[in-house]
Amino acid sequence: MKGHTCSLLALLVVGLLSAIANGQTTFLTCKKCDRAPSLDSCSGSVKCADDETCFMDELITDQSTVVYTGGCRSKVVCKAGVSGSPSVGRRGLQKRSDLVACSRCCDIKKKSGALDCNARLCGIRYTDTNSTRCYLCDNNRGDAEQGDVDIPQDCLSETTCQSNEACGAERLDLSGKDSHKYTCLPKRICTLLTKEALKRKDECVTNPDPALCGNVGTGKRAATNQCTACCGDGLCNSGTCEQVIDRLYNLWKGGALDLDTLKQKSQPTTTAPLATNPPTPATTKSTQPPPPTNPATTQPPVATQTTQPPPTKPPATQPPVISVSTAPLTPATAAVVVSQASSTVAPNSPPTVTPNTVVPPNTVVPPNTTAIVG
Repeated sequence: MKGHTCSLLALLVVGLLSAIANGQTTFLTCKKCDRAPSLDSCSGSVKCADDETCFMDELITDQSTVVYTGGCRSKVVCKAGVSGSPSVGRRGLQKRSDLVACSRCCDIKKKSGALDCNARLCGIRYTDTNSTRCYLCDNNRGDAEQGDVDIPQDCLSETTCQSNEACGAERLDLSGKDSHKYTCLPKRICTLLTKEALKRKDECVTNPDPALCGNVGTGKRAATNQCTACCGDGLCNSGTCEQVIDRLYNLWKGGALDLDTLKQKSQPTTTAPLATNPPTPATTKSTQPPPPTNPATTQPPVATQTTQPPPTKPPATQPPVISVSTAPLTPATAAVVVSQASSTVAPNSPPTVTPNTVVPPNTVVPPNTTAIVG
C-alpha cells in the first residue's frame, strides 16, 4: 500500500515537472473582459475553478457597436450549446437590448507567454492588430509554420496577407475526419463567396431544411470541401468555418458588417452634441447678376362694386302758397308780392294759388303761374 502511494506521488511530480518544462500552467486562466471593445480594454486574466472553462461573447448593442464579454463559465453551460449555436443570434443576458453575434468556449491551458485561449475567440483582437493579419495553418503553403490542424484552437501561427486578400477558414473532410485549414484567400472571390454564404444562411434560418442546411458552406462544393468562409478583420479566421459564418451572419443582421470589406463597421462616436443657439444668417452682398425680370403685365382694372348709400328722397317741397290779399293792392305792392313768390318756387313747379282768391285787377302774374279768378 505504501509503495502504491509513493508511485502515485512520483507520477504527479513527473507530470508537474513536465508541465513546467513545457512552459504550460497547471490551471486554466481566461481573459477577463467586461463589455470591452477590444483586448486592450480587458482587465487582465482570471483563474477558473475546476468546473469552469473560458468563454468569450461578442455582443452587438442597440447602437450597432460591438463589445466583448469574457471570463470563466460553467462547463455545463458551455456543453449545453452556448459555445456552438443555440444562443447565438438571440438577445443576451448582458443587456436586454444586446444581440449575441458569437459565443464560444475553450479549455486549453495557455503556455508561458501565450494568450489565454478565449483571447482568440469570436474575433476579439488588439486595436493595433493589422487588418490583414490572419491565422495561417495550411499544408499547401511552404511558408506556413503549421499545416492543417484537427482542432481549430491548435492553429497558433499568423501571417500578413496581401492588401487584396482576406482571412479564410476551411473545413475539410478527409476520410471521414475533419481537418481545418486557415489561410489567405483573394478578396474578390471572398466577397462573392461570403455574400452567397450569408444568403444561404438566411434562407436556412427562415426555412430550415436539414437536407440543405446540414452543412452550410460557400462556393463550389468539392468532394472533400465541406465549408469555406472569409472575413476581413485582423485574426478573424479563428474557430471552425461554420463559426466564422455564424459570426458574420449575426454581425450582418445586426447592421455591424460591411459586405464590401467583410469587416466590422467602424464604431460610431457617442459624444453628446453641444447645445448652441441657431446662427444668425449674415447678410452678404451677392455678386450674382439679378435674375431677369419679366415685364409687368398690366391687368385690366377690376370693377369693384362700391356700395352707394341708398338714394334719399329730397324733402317734399310744398308748393308755395301765394296769399293774395283781399285788400286793394297798389301796383308797387303787387310787384313785391309776386317777386317773393317767384323766388321761392322751384323751377317747373307750378305754384298753387288758393282757390276762390280774387286777384285784383291790374295784378301782374308771373309766368307759369295759374291764377284762379273767382
